[in-house]
Amino acid sequence: CAGGTPNKTACMYGGVTLHDNNRLTEEKKVPINLWLDGKQNTVPLETVKTNKKNVTVQELDLQARRYLQEKYNLYNSDVFDGKVQRGLIVFHTSTEPSVNYDLFGAQGQYS
Repeated sequence: CAGGTPNKTACMYGGVTLHDNNRLTEEKKVPINLWLDGKQNTVPLETVKTNKKNVTVQELDLQARRYLQEKYNLYNSDVFDGKVQRGLIVFHTSTEPSVNYDLFGAQGQYS
């Protein structure tokens, strides 16, 4: 994302999903692979889920960030001695290219 005003940045993503004929008969669980300092950590399968056929990244992102905040206090600078300064979220889709973005970077880049 990039801001249209010098020295300011505005980022927006997401969208609107159809309401009619967009419901699944059973809730779909979206698996998460979480890596901290090069080690894979287990995330309960119930963490991110949807009952929609078509879902926005924003809906999944909200659930993923909520888990990270509740479990790891992601946005508290005292956690991990304030060393959590970057994080990458990648959503792999079945039909579209994957979507990825930095949890902290104002420019949306993982560096």
